[in-house]
Amino acid sequence: MNAPRALFIVTGQTAAGKDEATARAAERIGAEIFSLDAIKVYRRMEVGTDKPPREWRERLSYHALDLVDPSESFNVGRYLRYCEEELATIPHHKPVFFCGGTGLYLLALVRGLFEGPPSDSAVRQRLHAIAEEEGAPELHRRLTDVDAEAAGRIHPNDRKRLVRALEVFELTGRPISQLQREGTKTIPGIRPVVMGLRRESERLRERIRLRAEAMVRDGLLDETRDIAESGGFSREAGEALGYRQALAVLAGELNKGELAERIAGETWRFARRQATWFRSFEEIEWIDLPVEADPGEAATELLARLTSRGELA
Repeated sequence: MNAPRALFIVTGQTAAGKDEATARAAERIGAEIFSLDAIKVYRRMEVGTDKPPREWRERLSYHALDLVDPSESFNVGRYLRYCEEELATIPHHKPVFFCGGTGLYLLALVRGLFEGPPSDSAVRQRLHAIAEEEGAPELHRRLTDVDAEAAGRIHPNDRKRLVRALEVFELTGRPISQLQREGTKTIPGIRPVVMGLRRESERLRERIRLRAEAMVRDGLLDETRDIAESGGFSREAGEALGYRQALAVLAGELNKGELAERIAGETWRFARRQATWFRSFEEIEWIDLPVEADPGEAATELLARLTSRGELA
């Protein structure tokens, strides 16, 4: 029987440079790369997701990209099933990187997934209506009353997770935090090794601004319009950073000239929430990158850390 398979997970805040560093590291050791991003699973969503360039995808072996159309819903359960099936086709001795910053996907890989009861559309619609009328913090207040542990882990503005936690409580009569402790599952036969890339705050903010400007310059509005007119966006896809703001421009709710600034501002707020969440994830070994570290230097440090831990010969 094979020993558990090591998965080298590279995570961190958005725009920290994870994709570039992982690509360089994977190329040097002949590794496969799995995206750990809930939005990169969508086809045709290229500009706003910062997917690996086409030339990278032709040269390296990528997985978990372009799995479904933007109109489809996709969840962490489907992601884990896909990854389990794909890993079964890769020789056990071949190194595998997972790269991305979607917290729920990372949590499921490392600690396991609690699927819970099937969703109930009536309950969800009612909870979303409360959030629309009174704000997501009202959902957080209600969750605190019935499940303080879950409320302590979920940001007051994280509507999606608040709705799910309250939905589970309504459907089962039990706190989601308690159910999660009792039954979680992940991919069998794996051993996650989690590394995080971290940049100085102001440098990260500048990288976020530059990326937002590049999205707009490279045709984010046209891409969003094309998708909206040919199938549209699911709730998850339409809420993605960049696309949500572009849809607001197309709806006349936001001035086109403000698009890059709005994307950058909301992405920065998201990055700060990520930093808070990552602080509670003790499995991550952090690599603090110098201000001007390029992808090659980041890759070198990443491989050096894995080697020092005995993960690479």
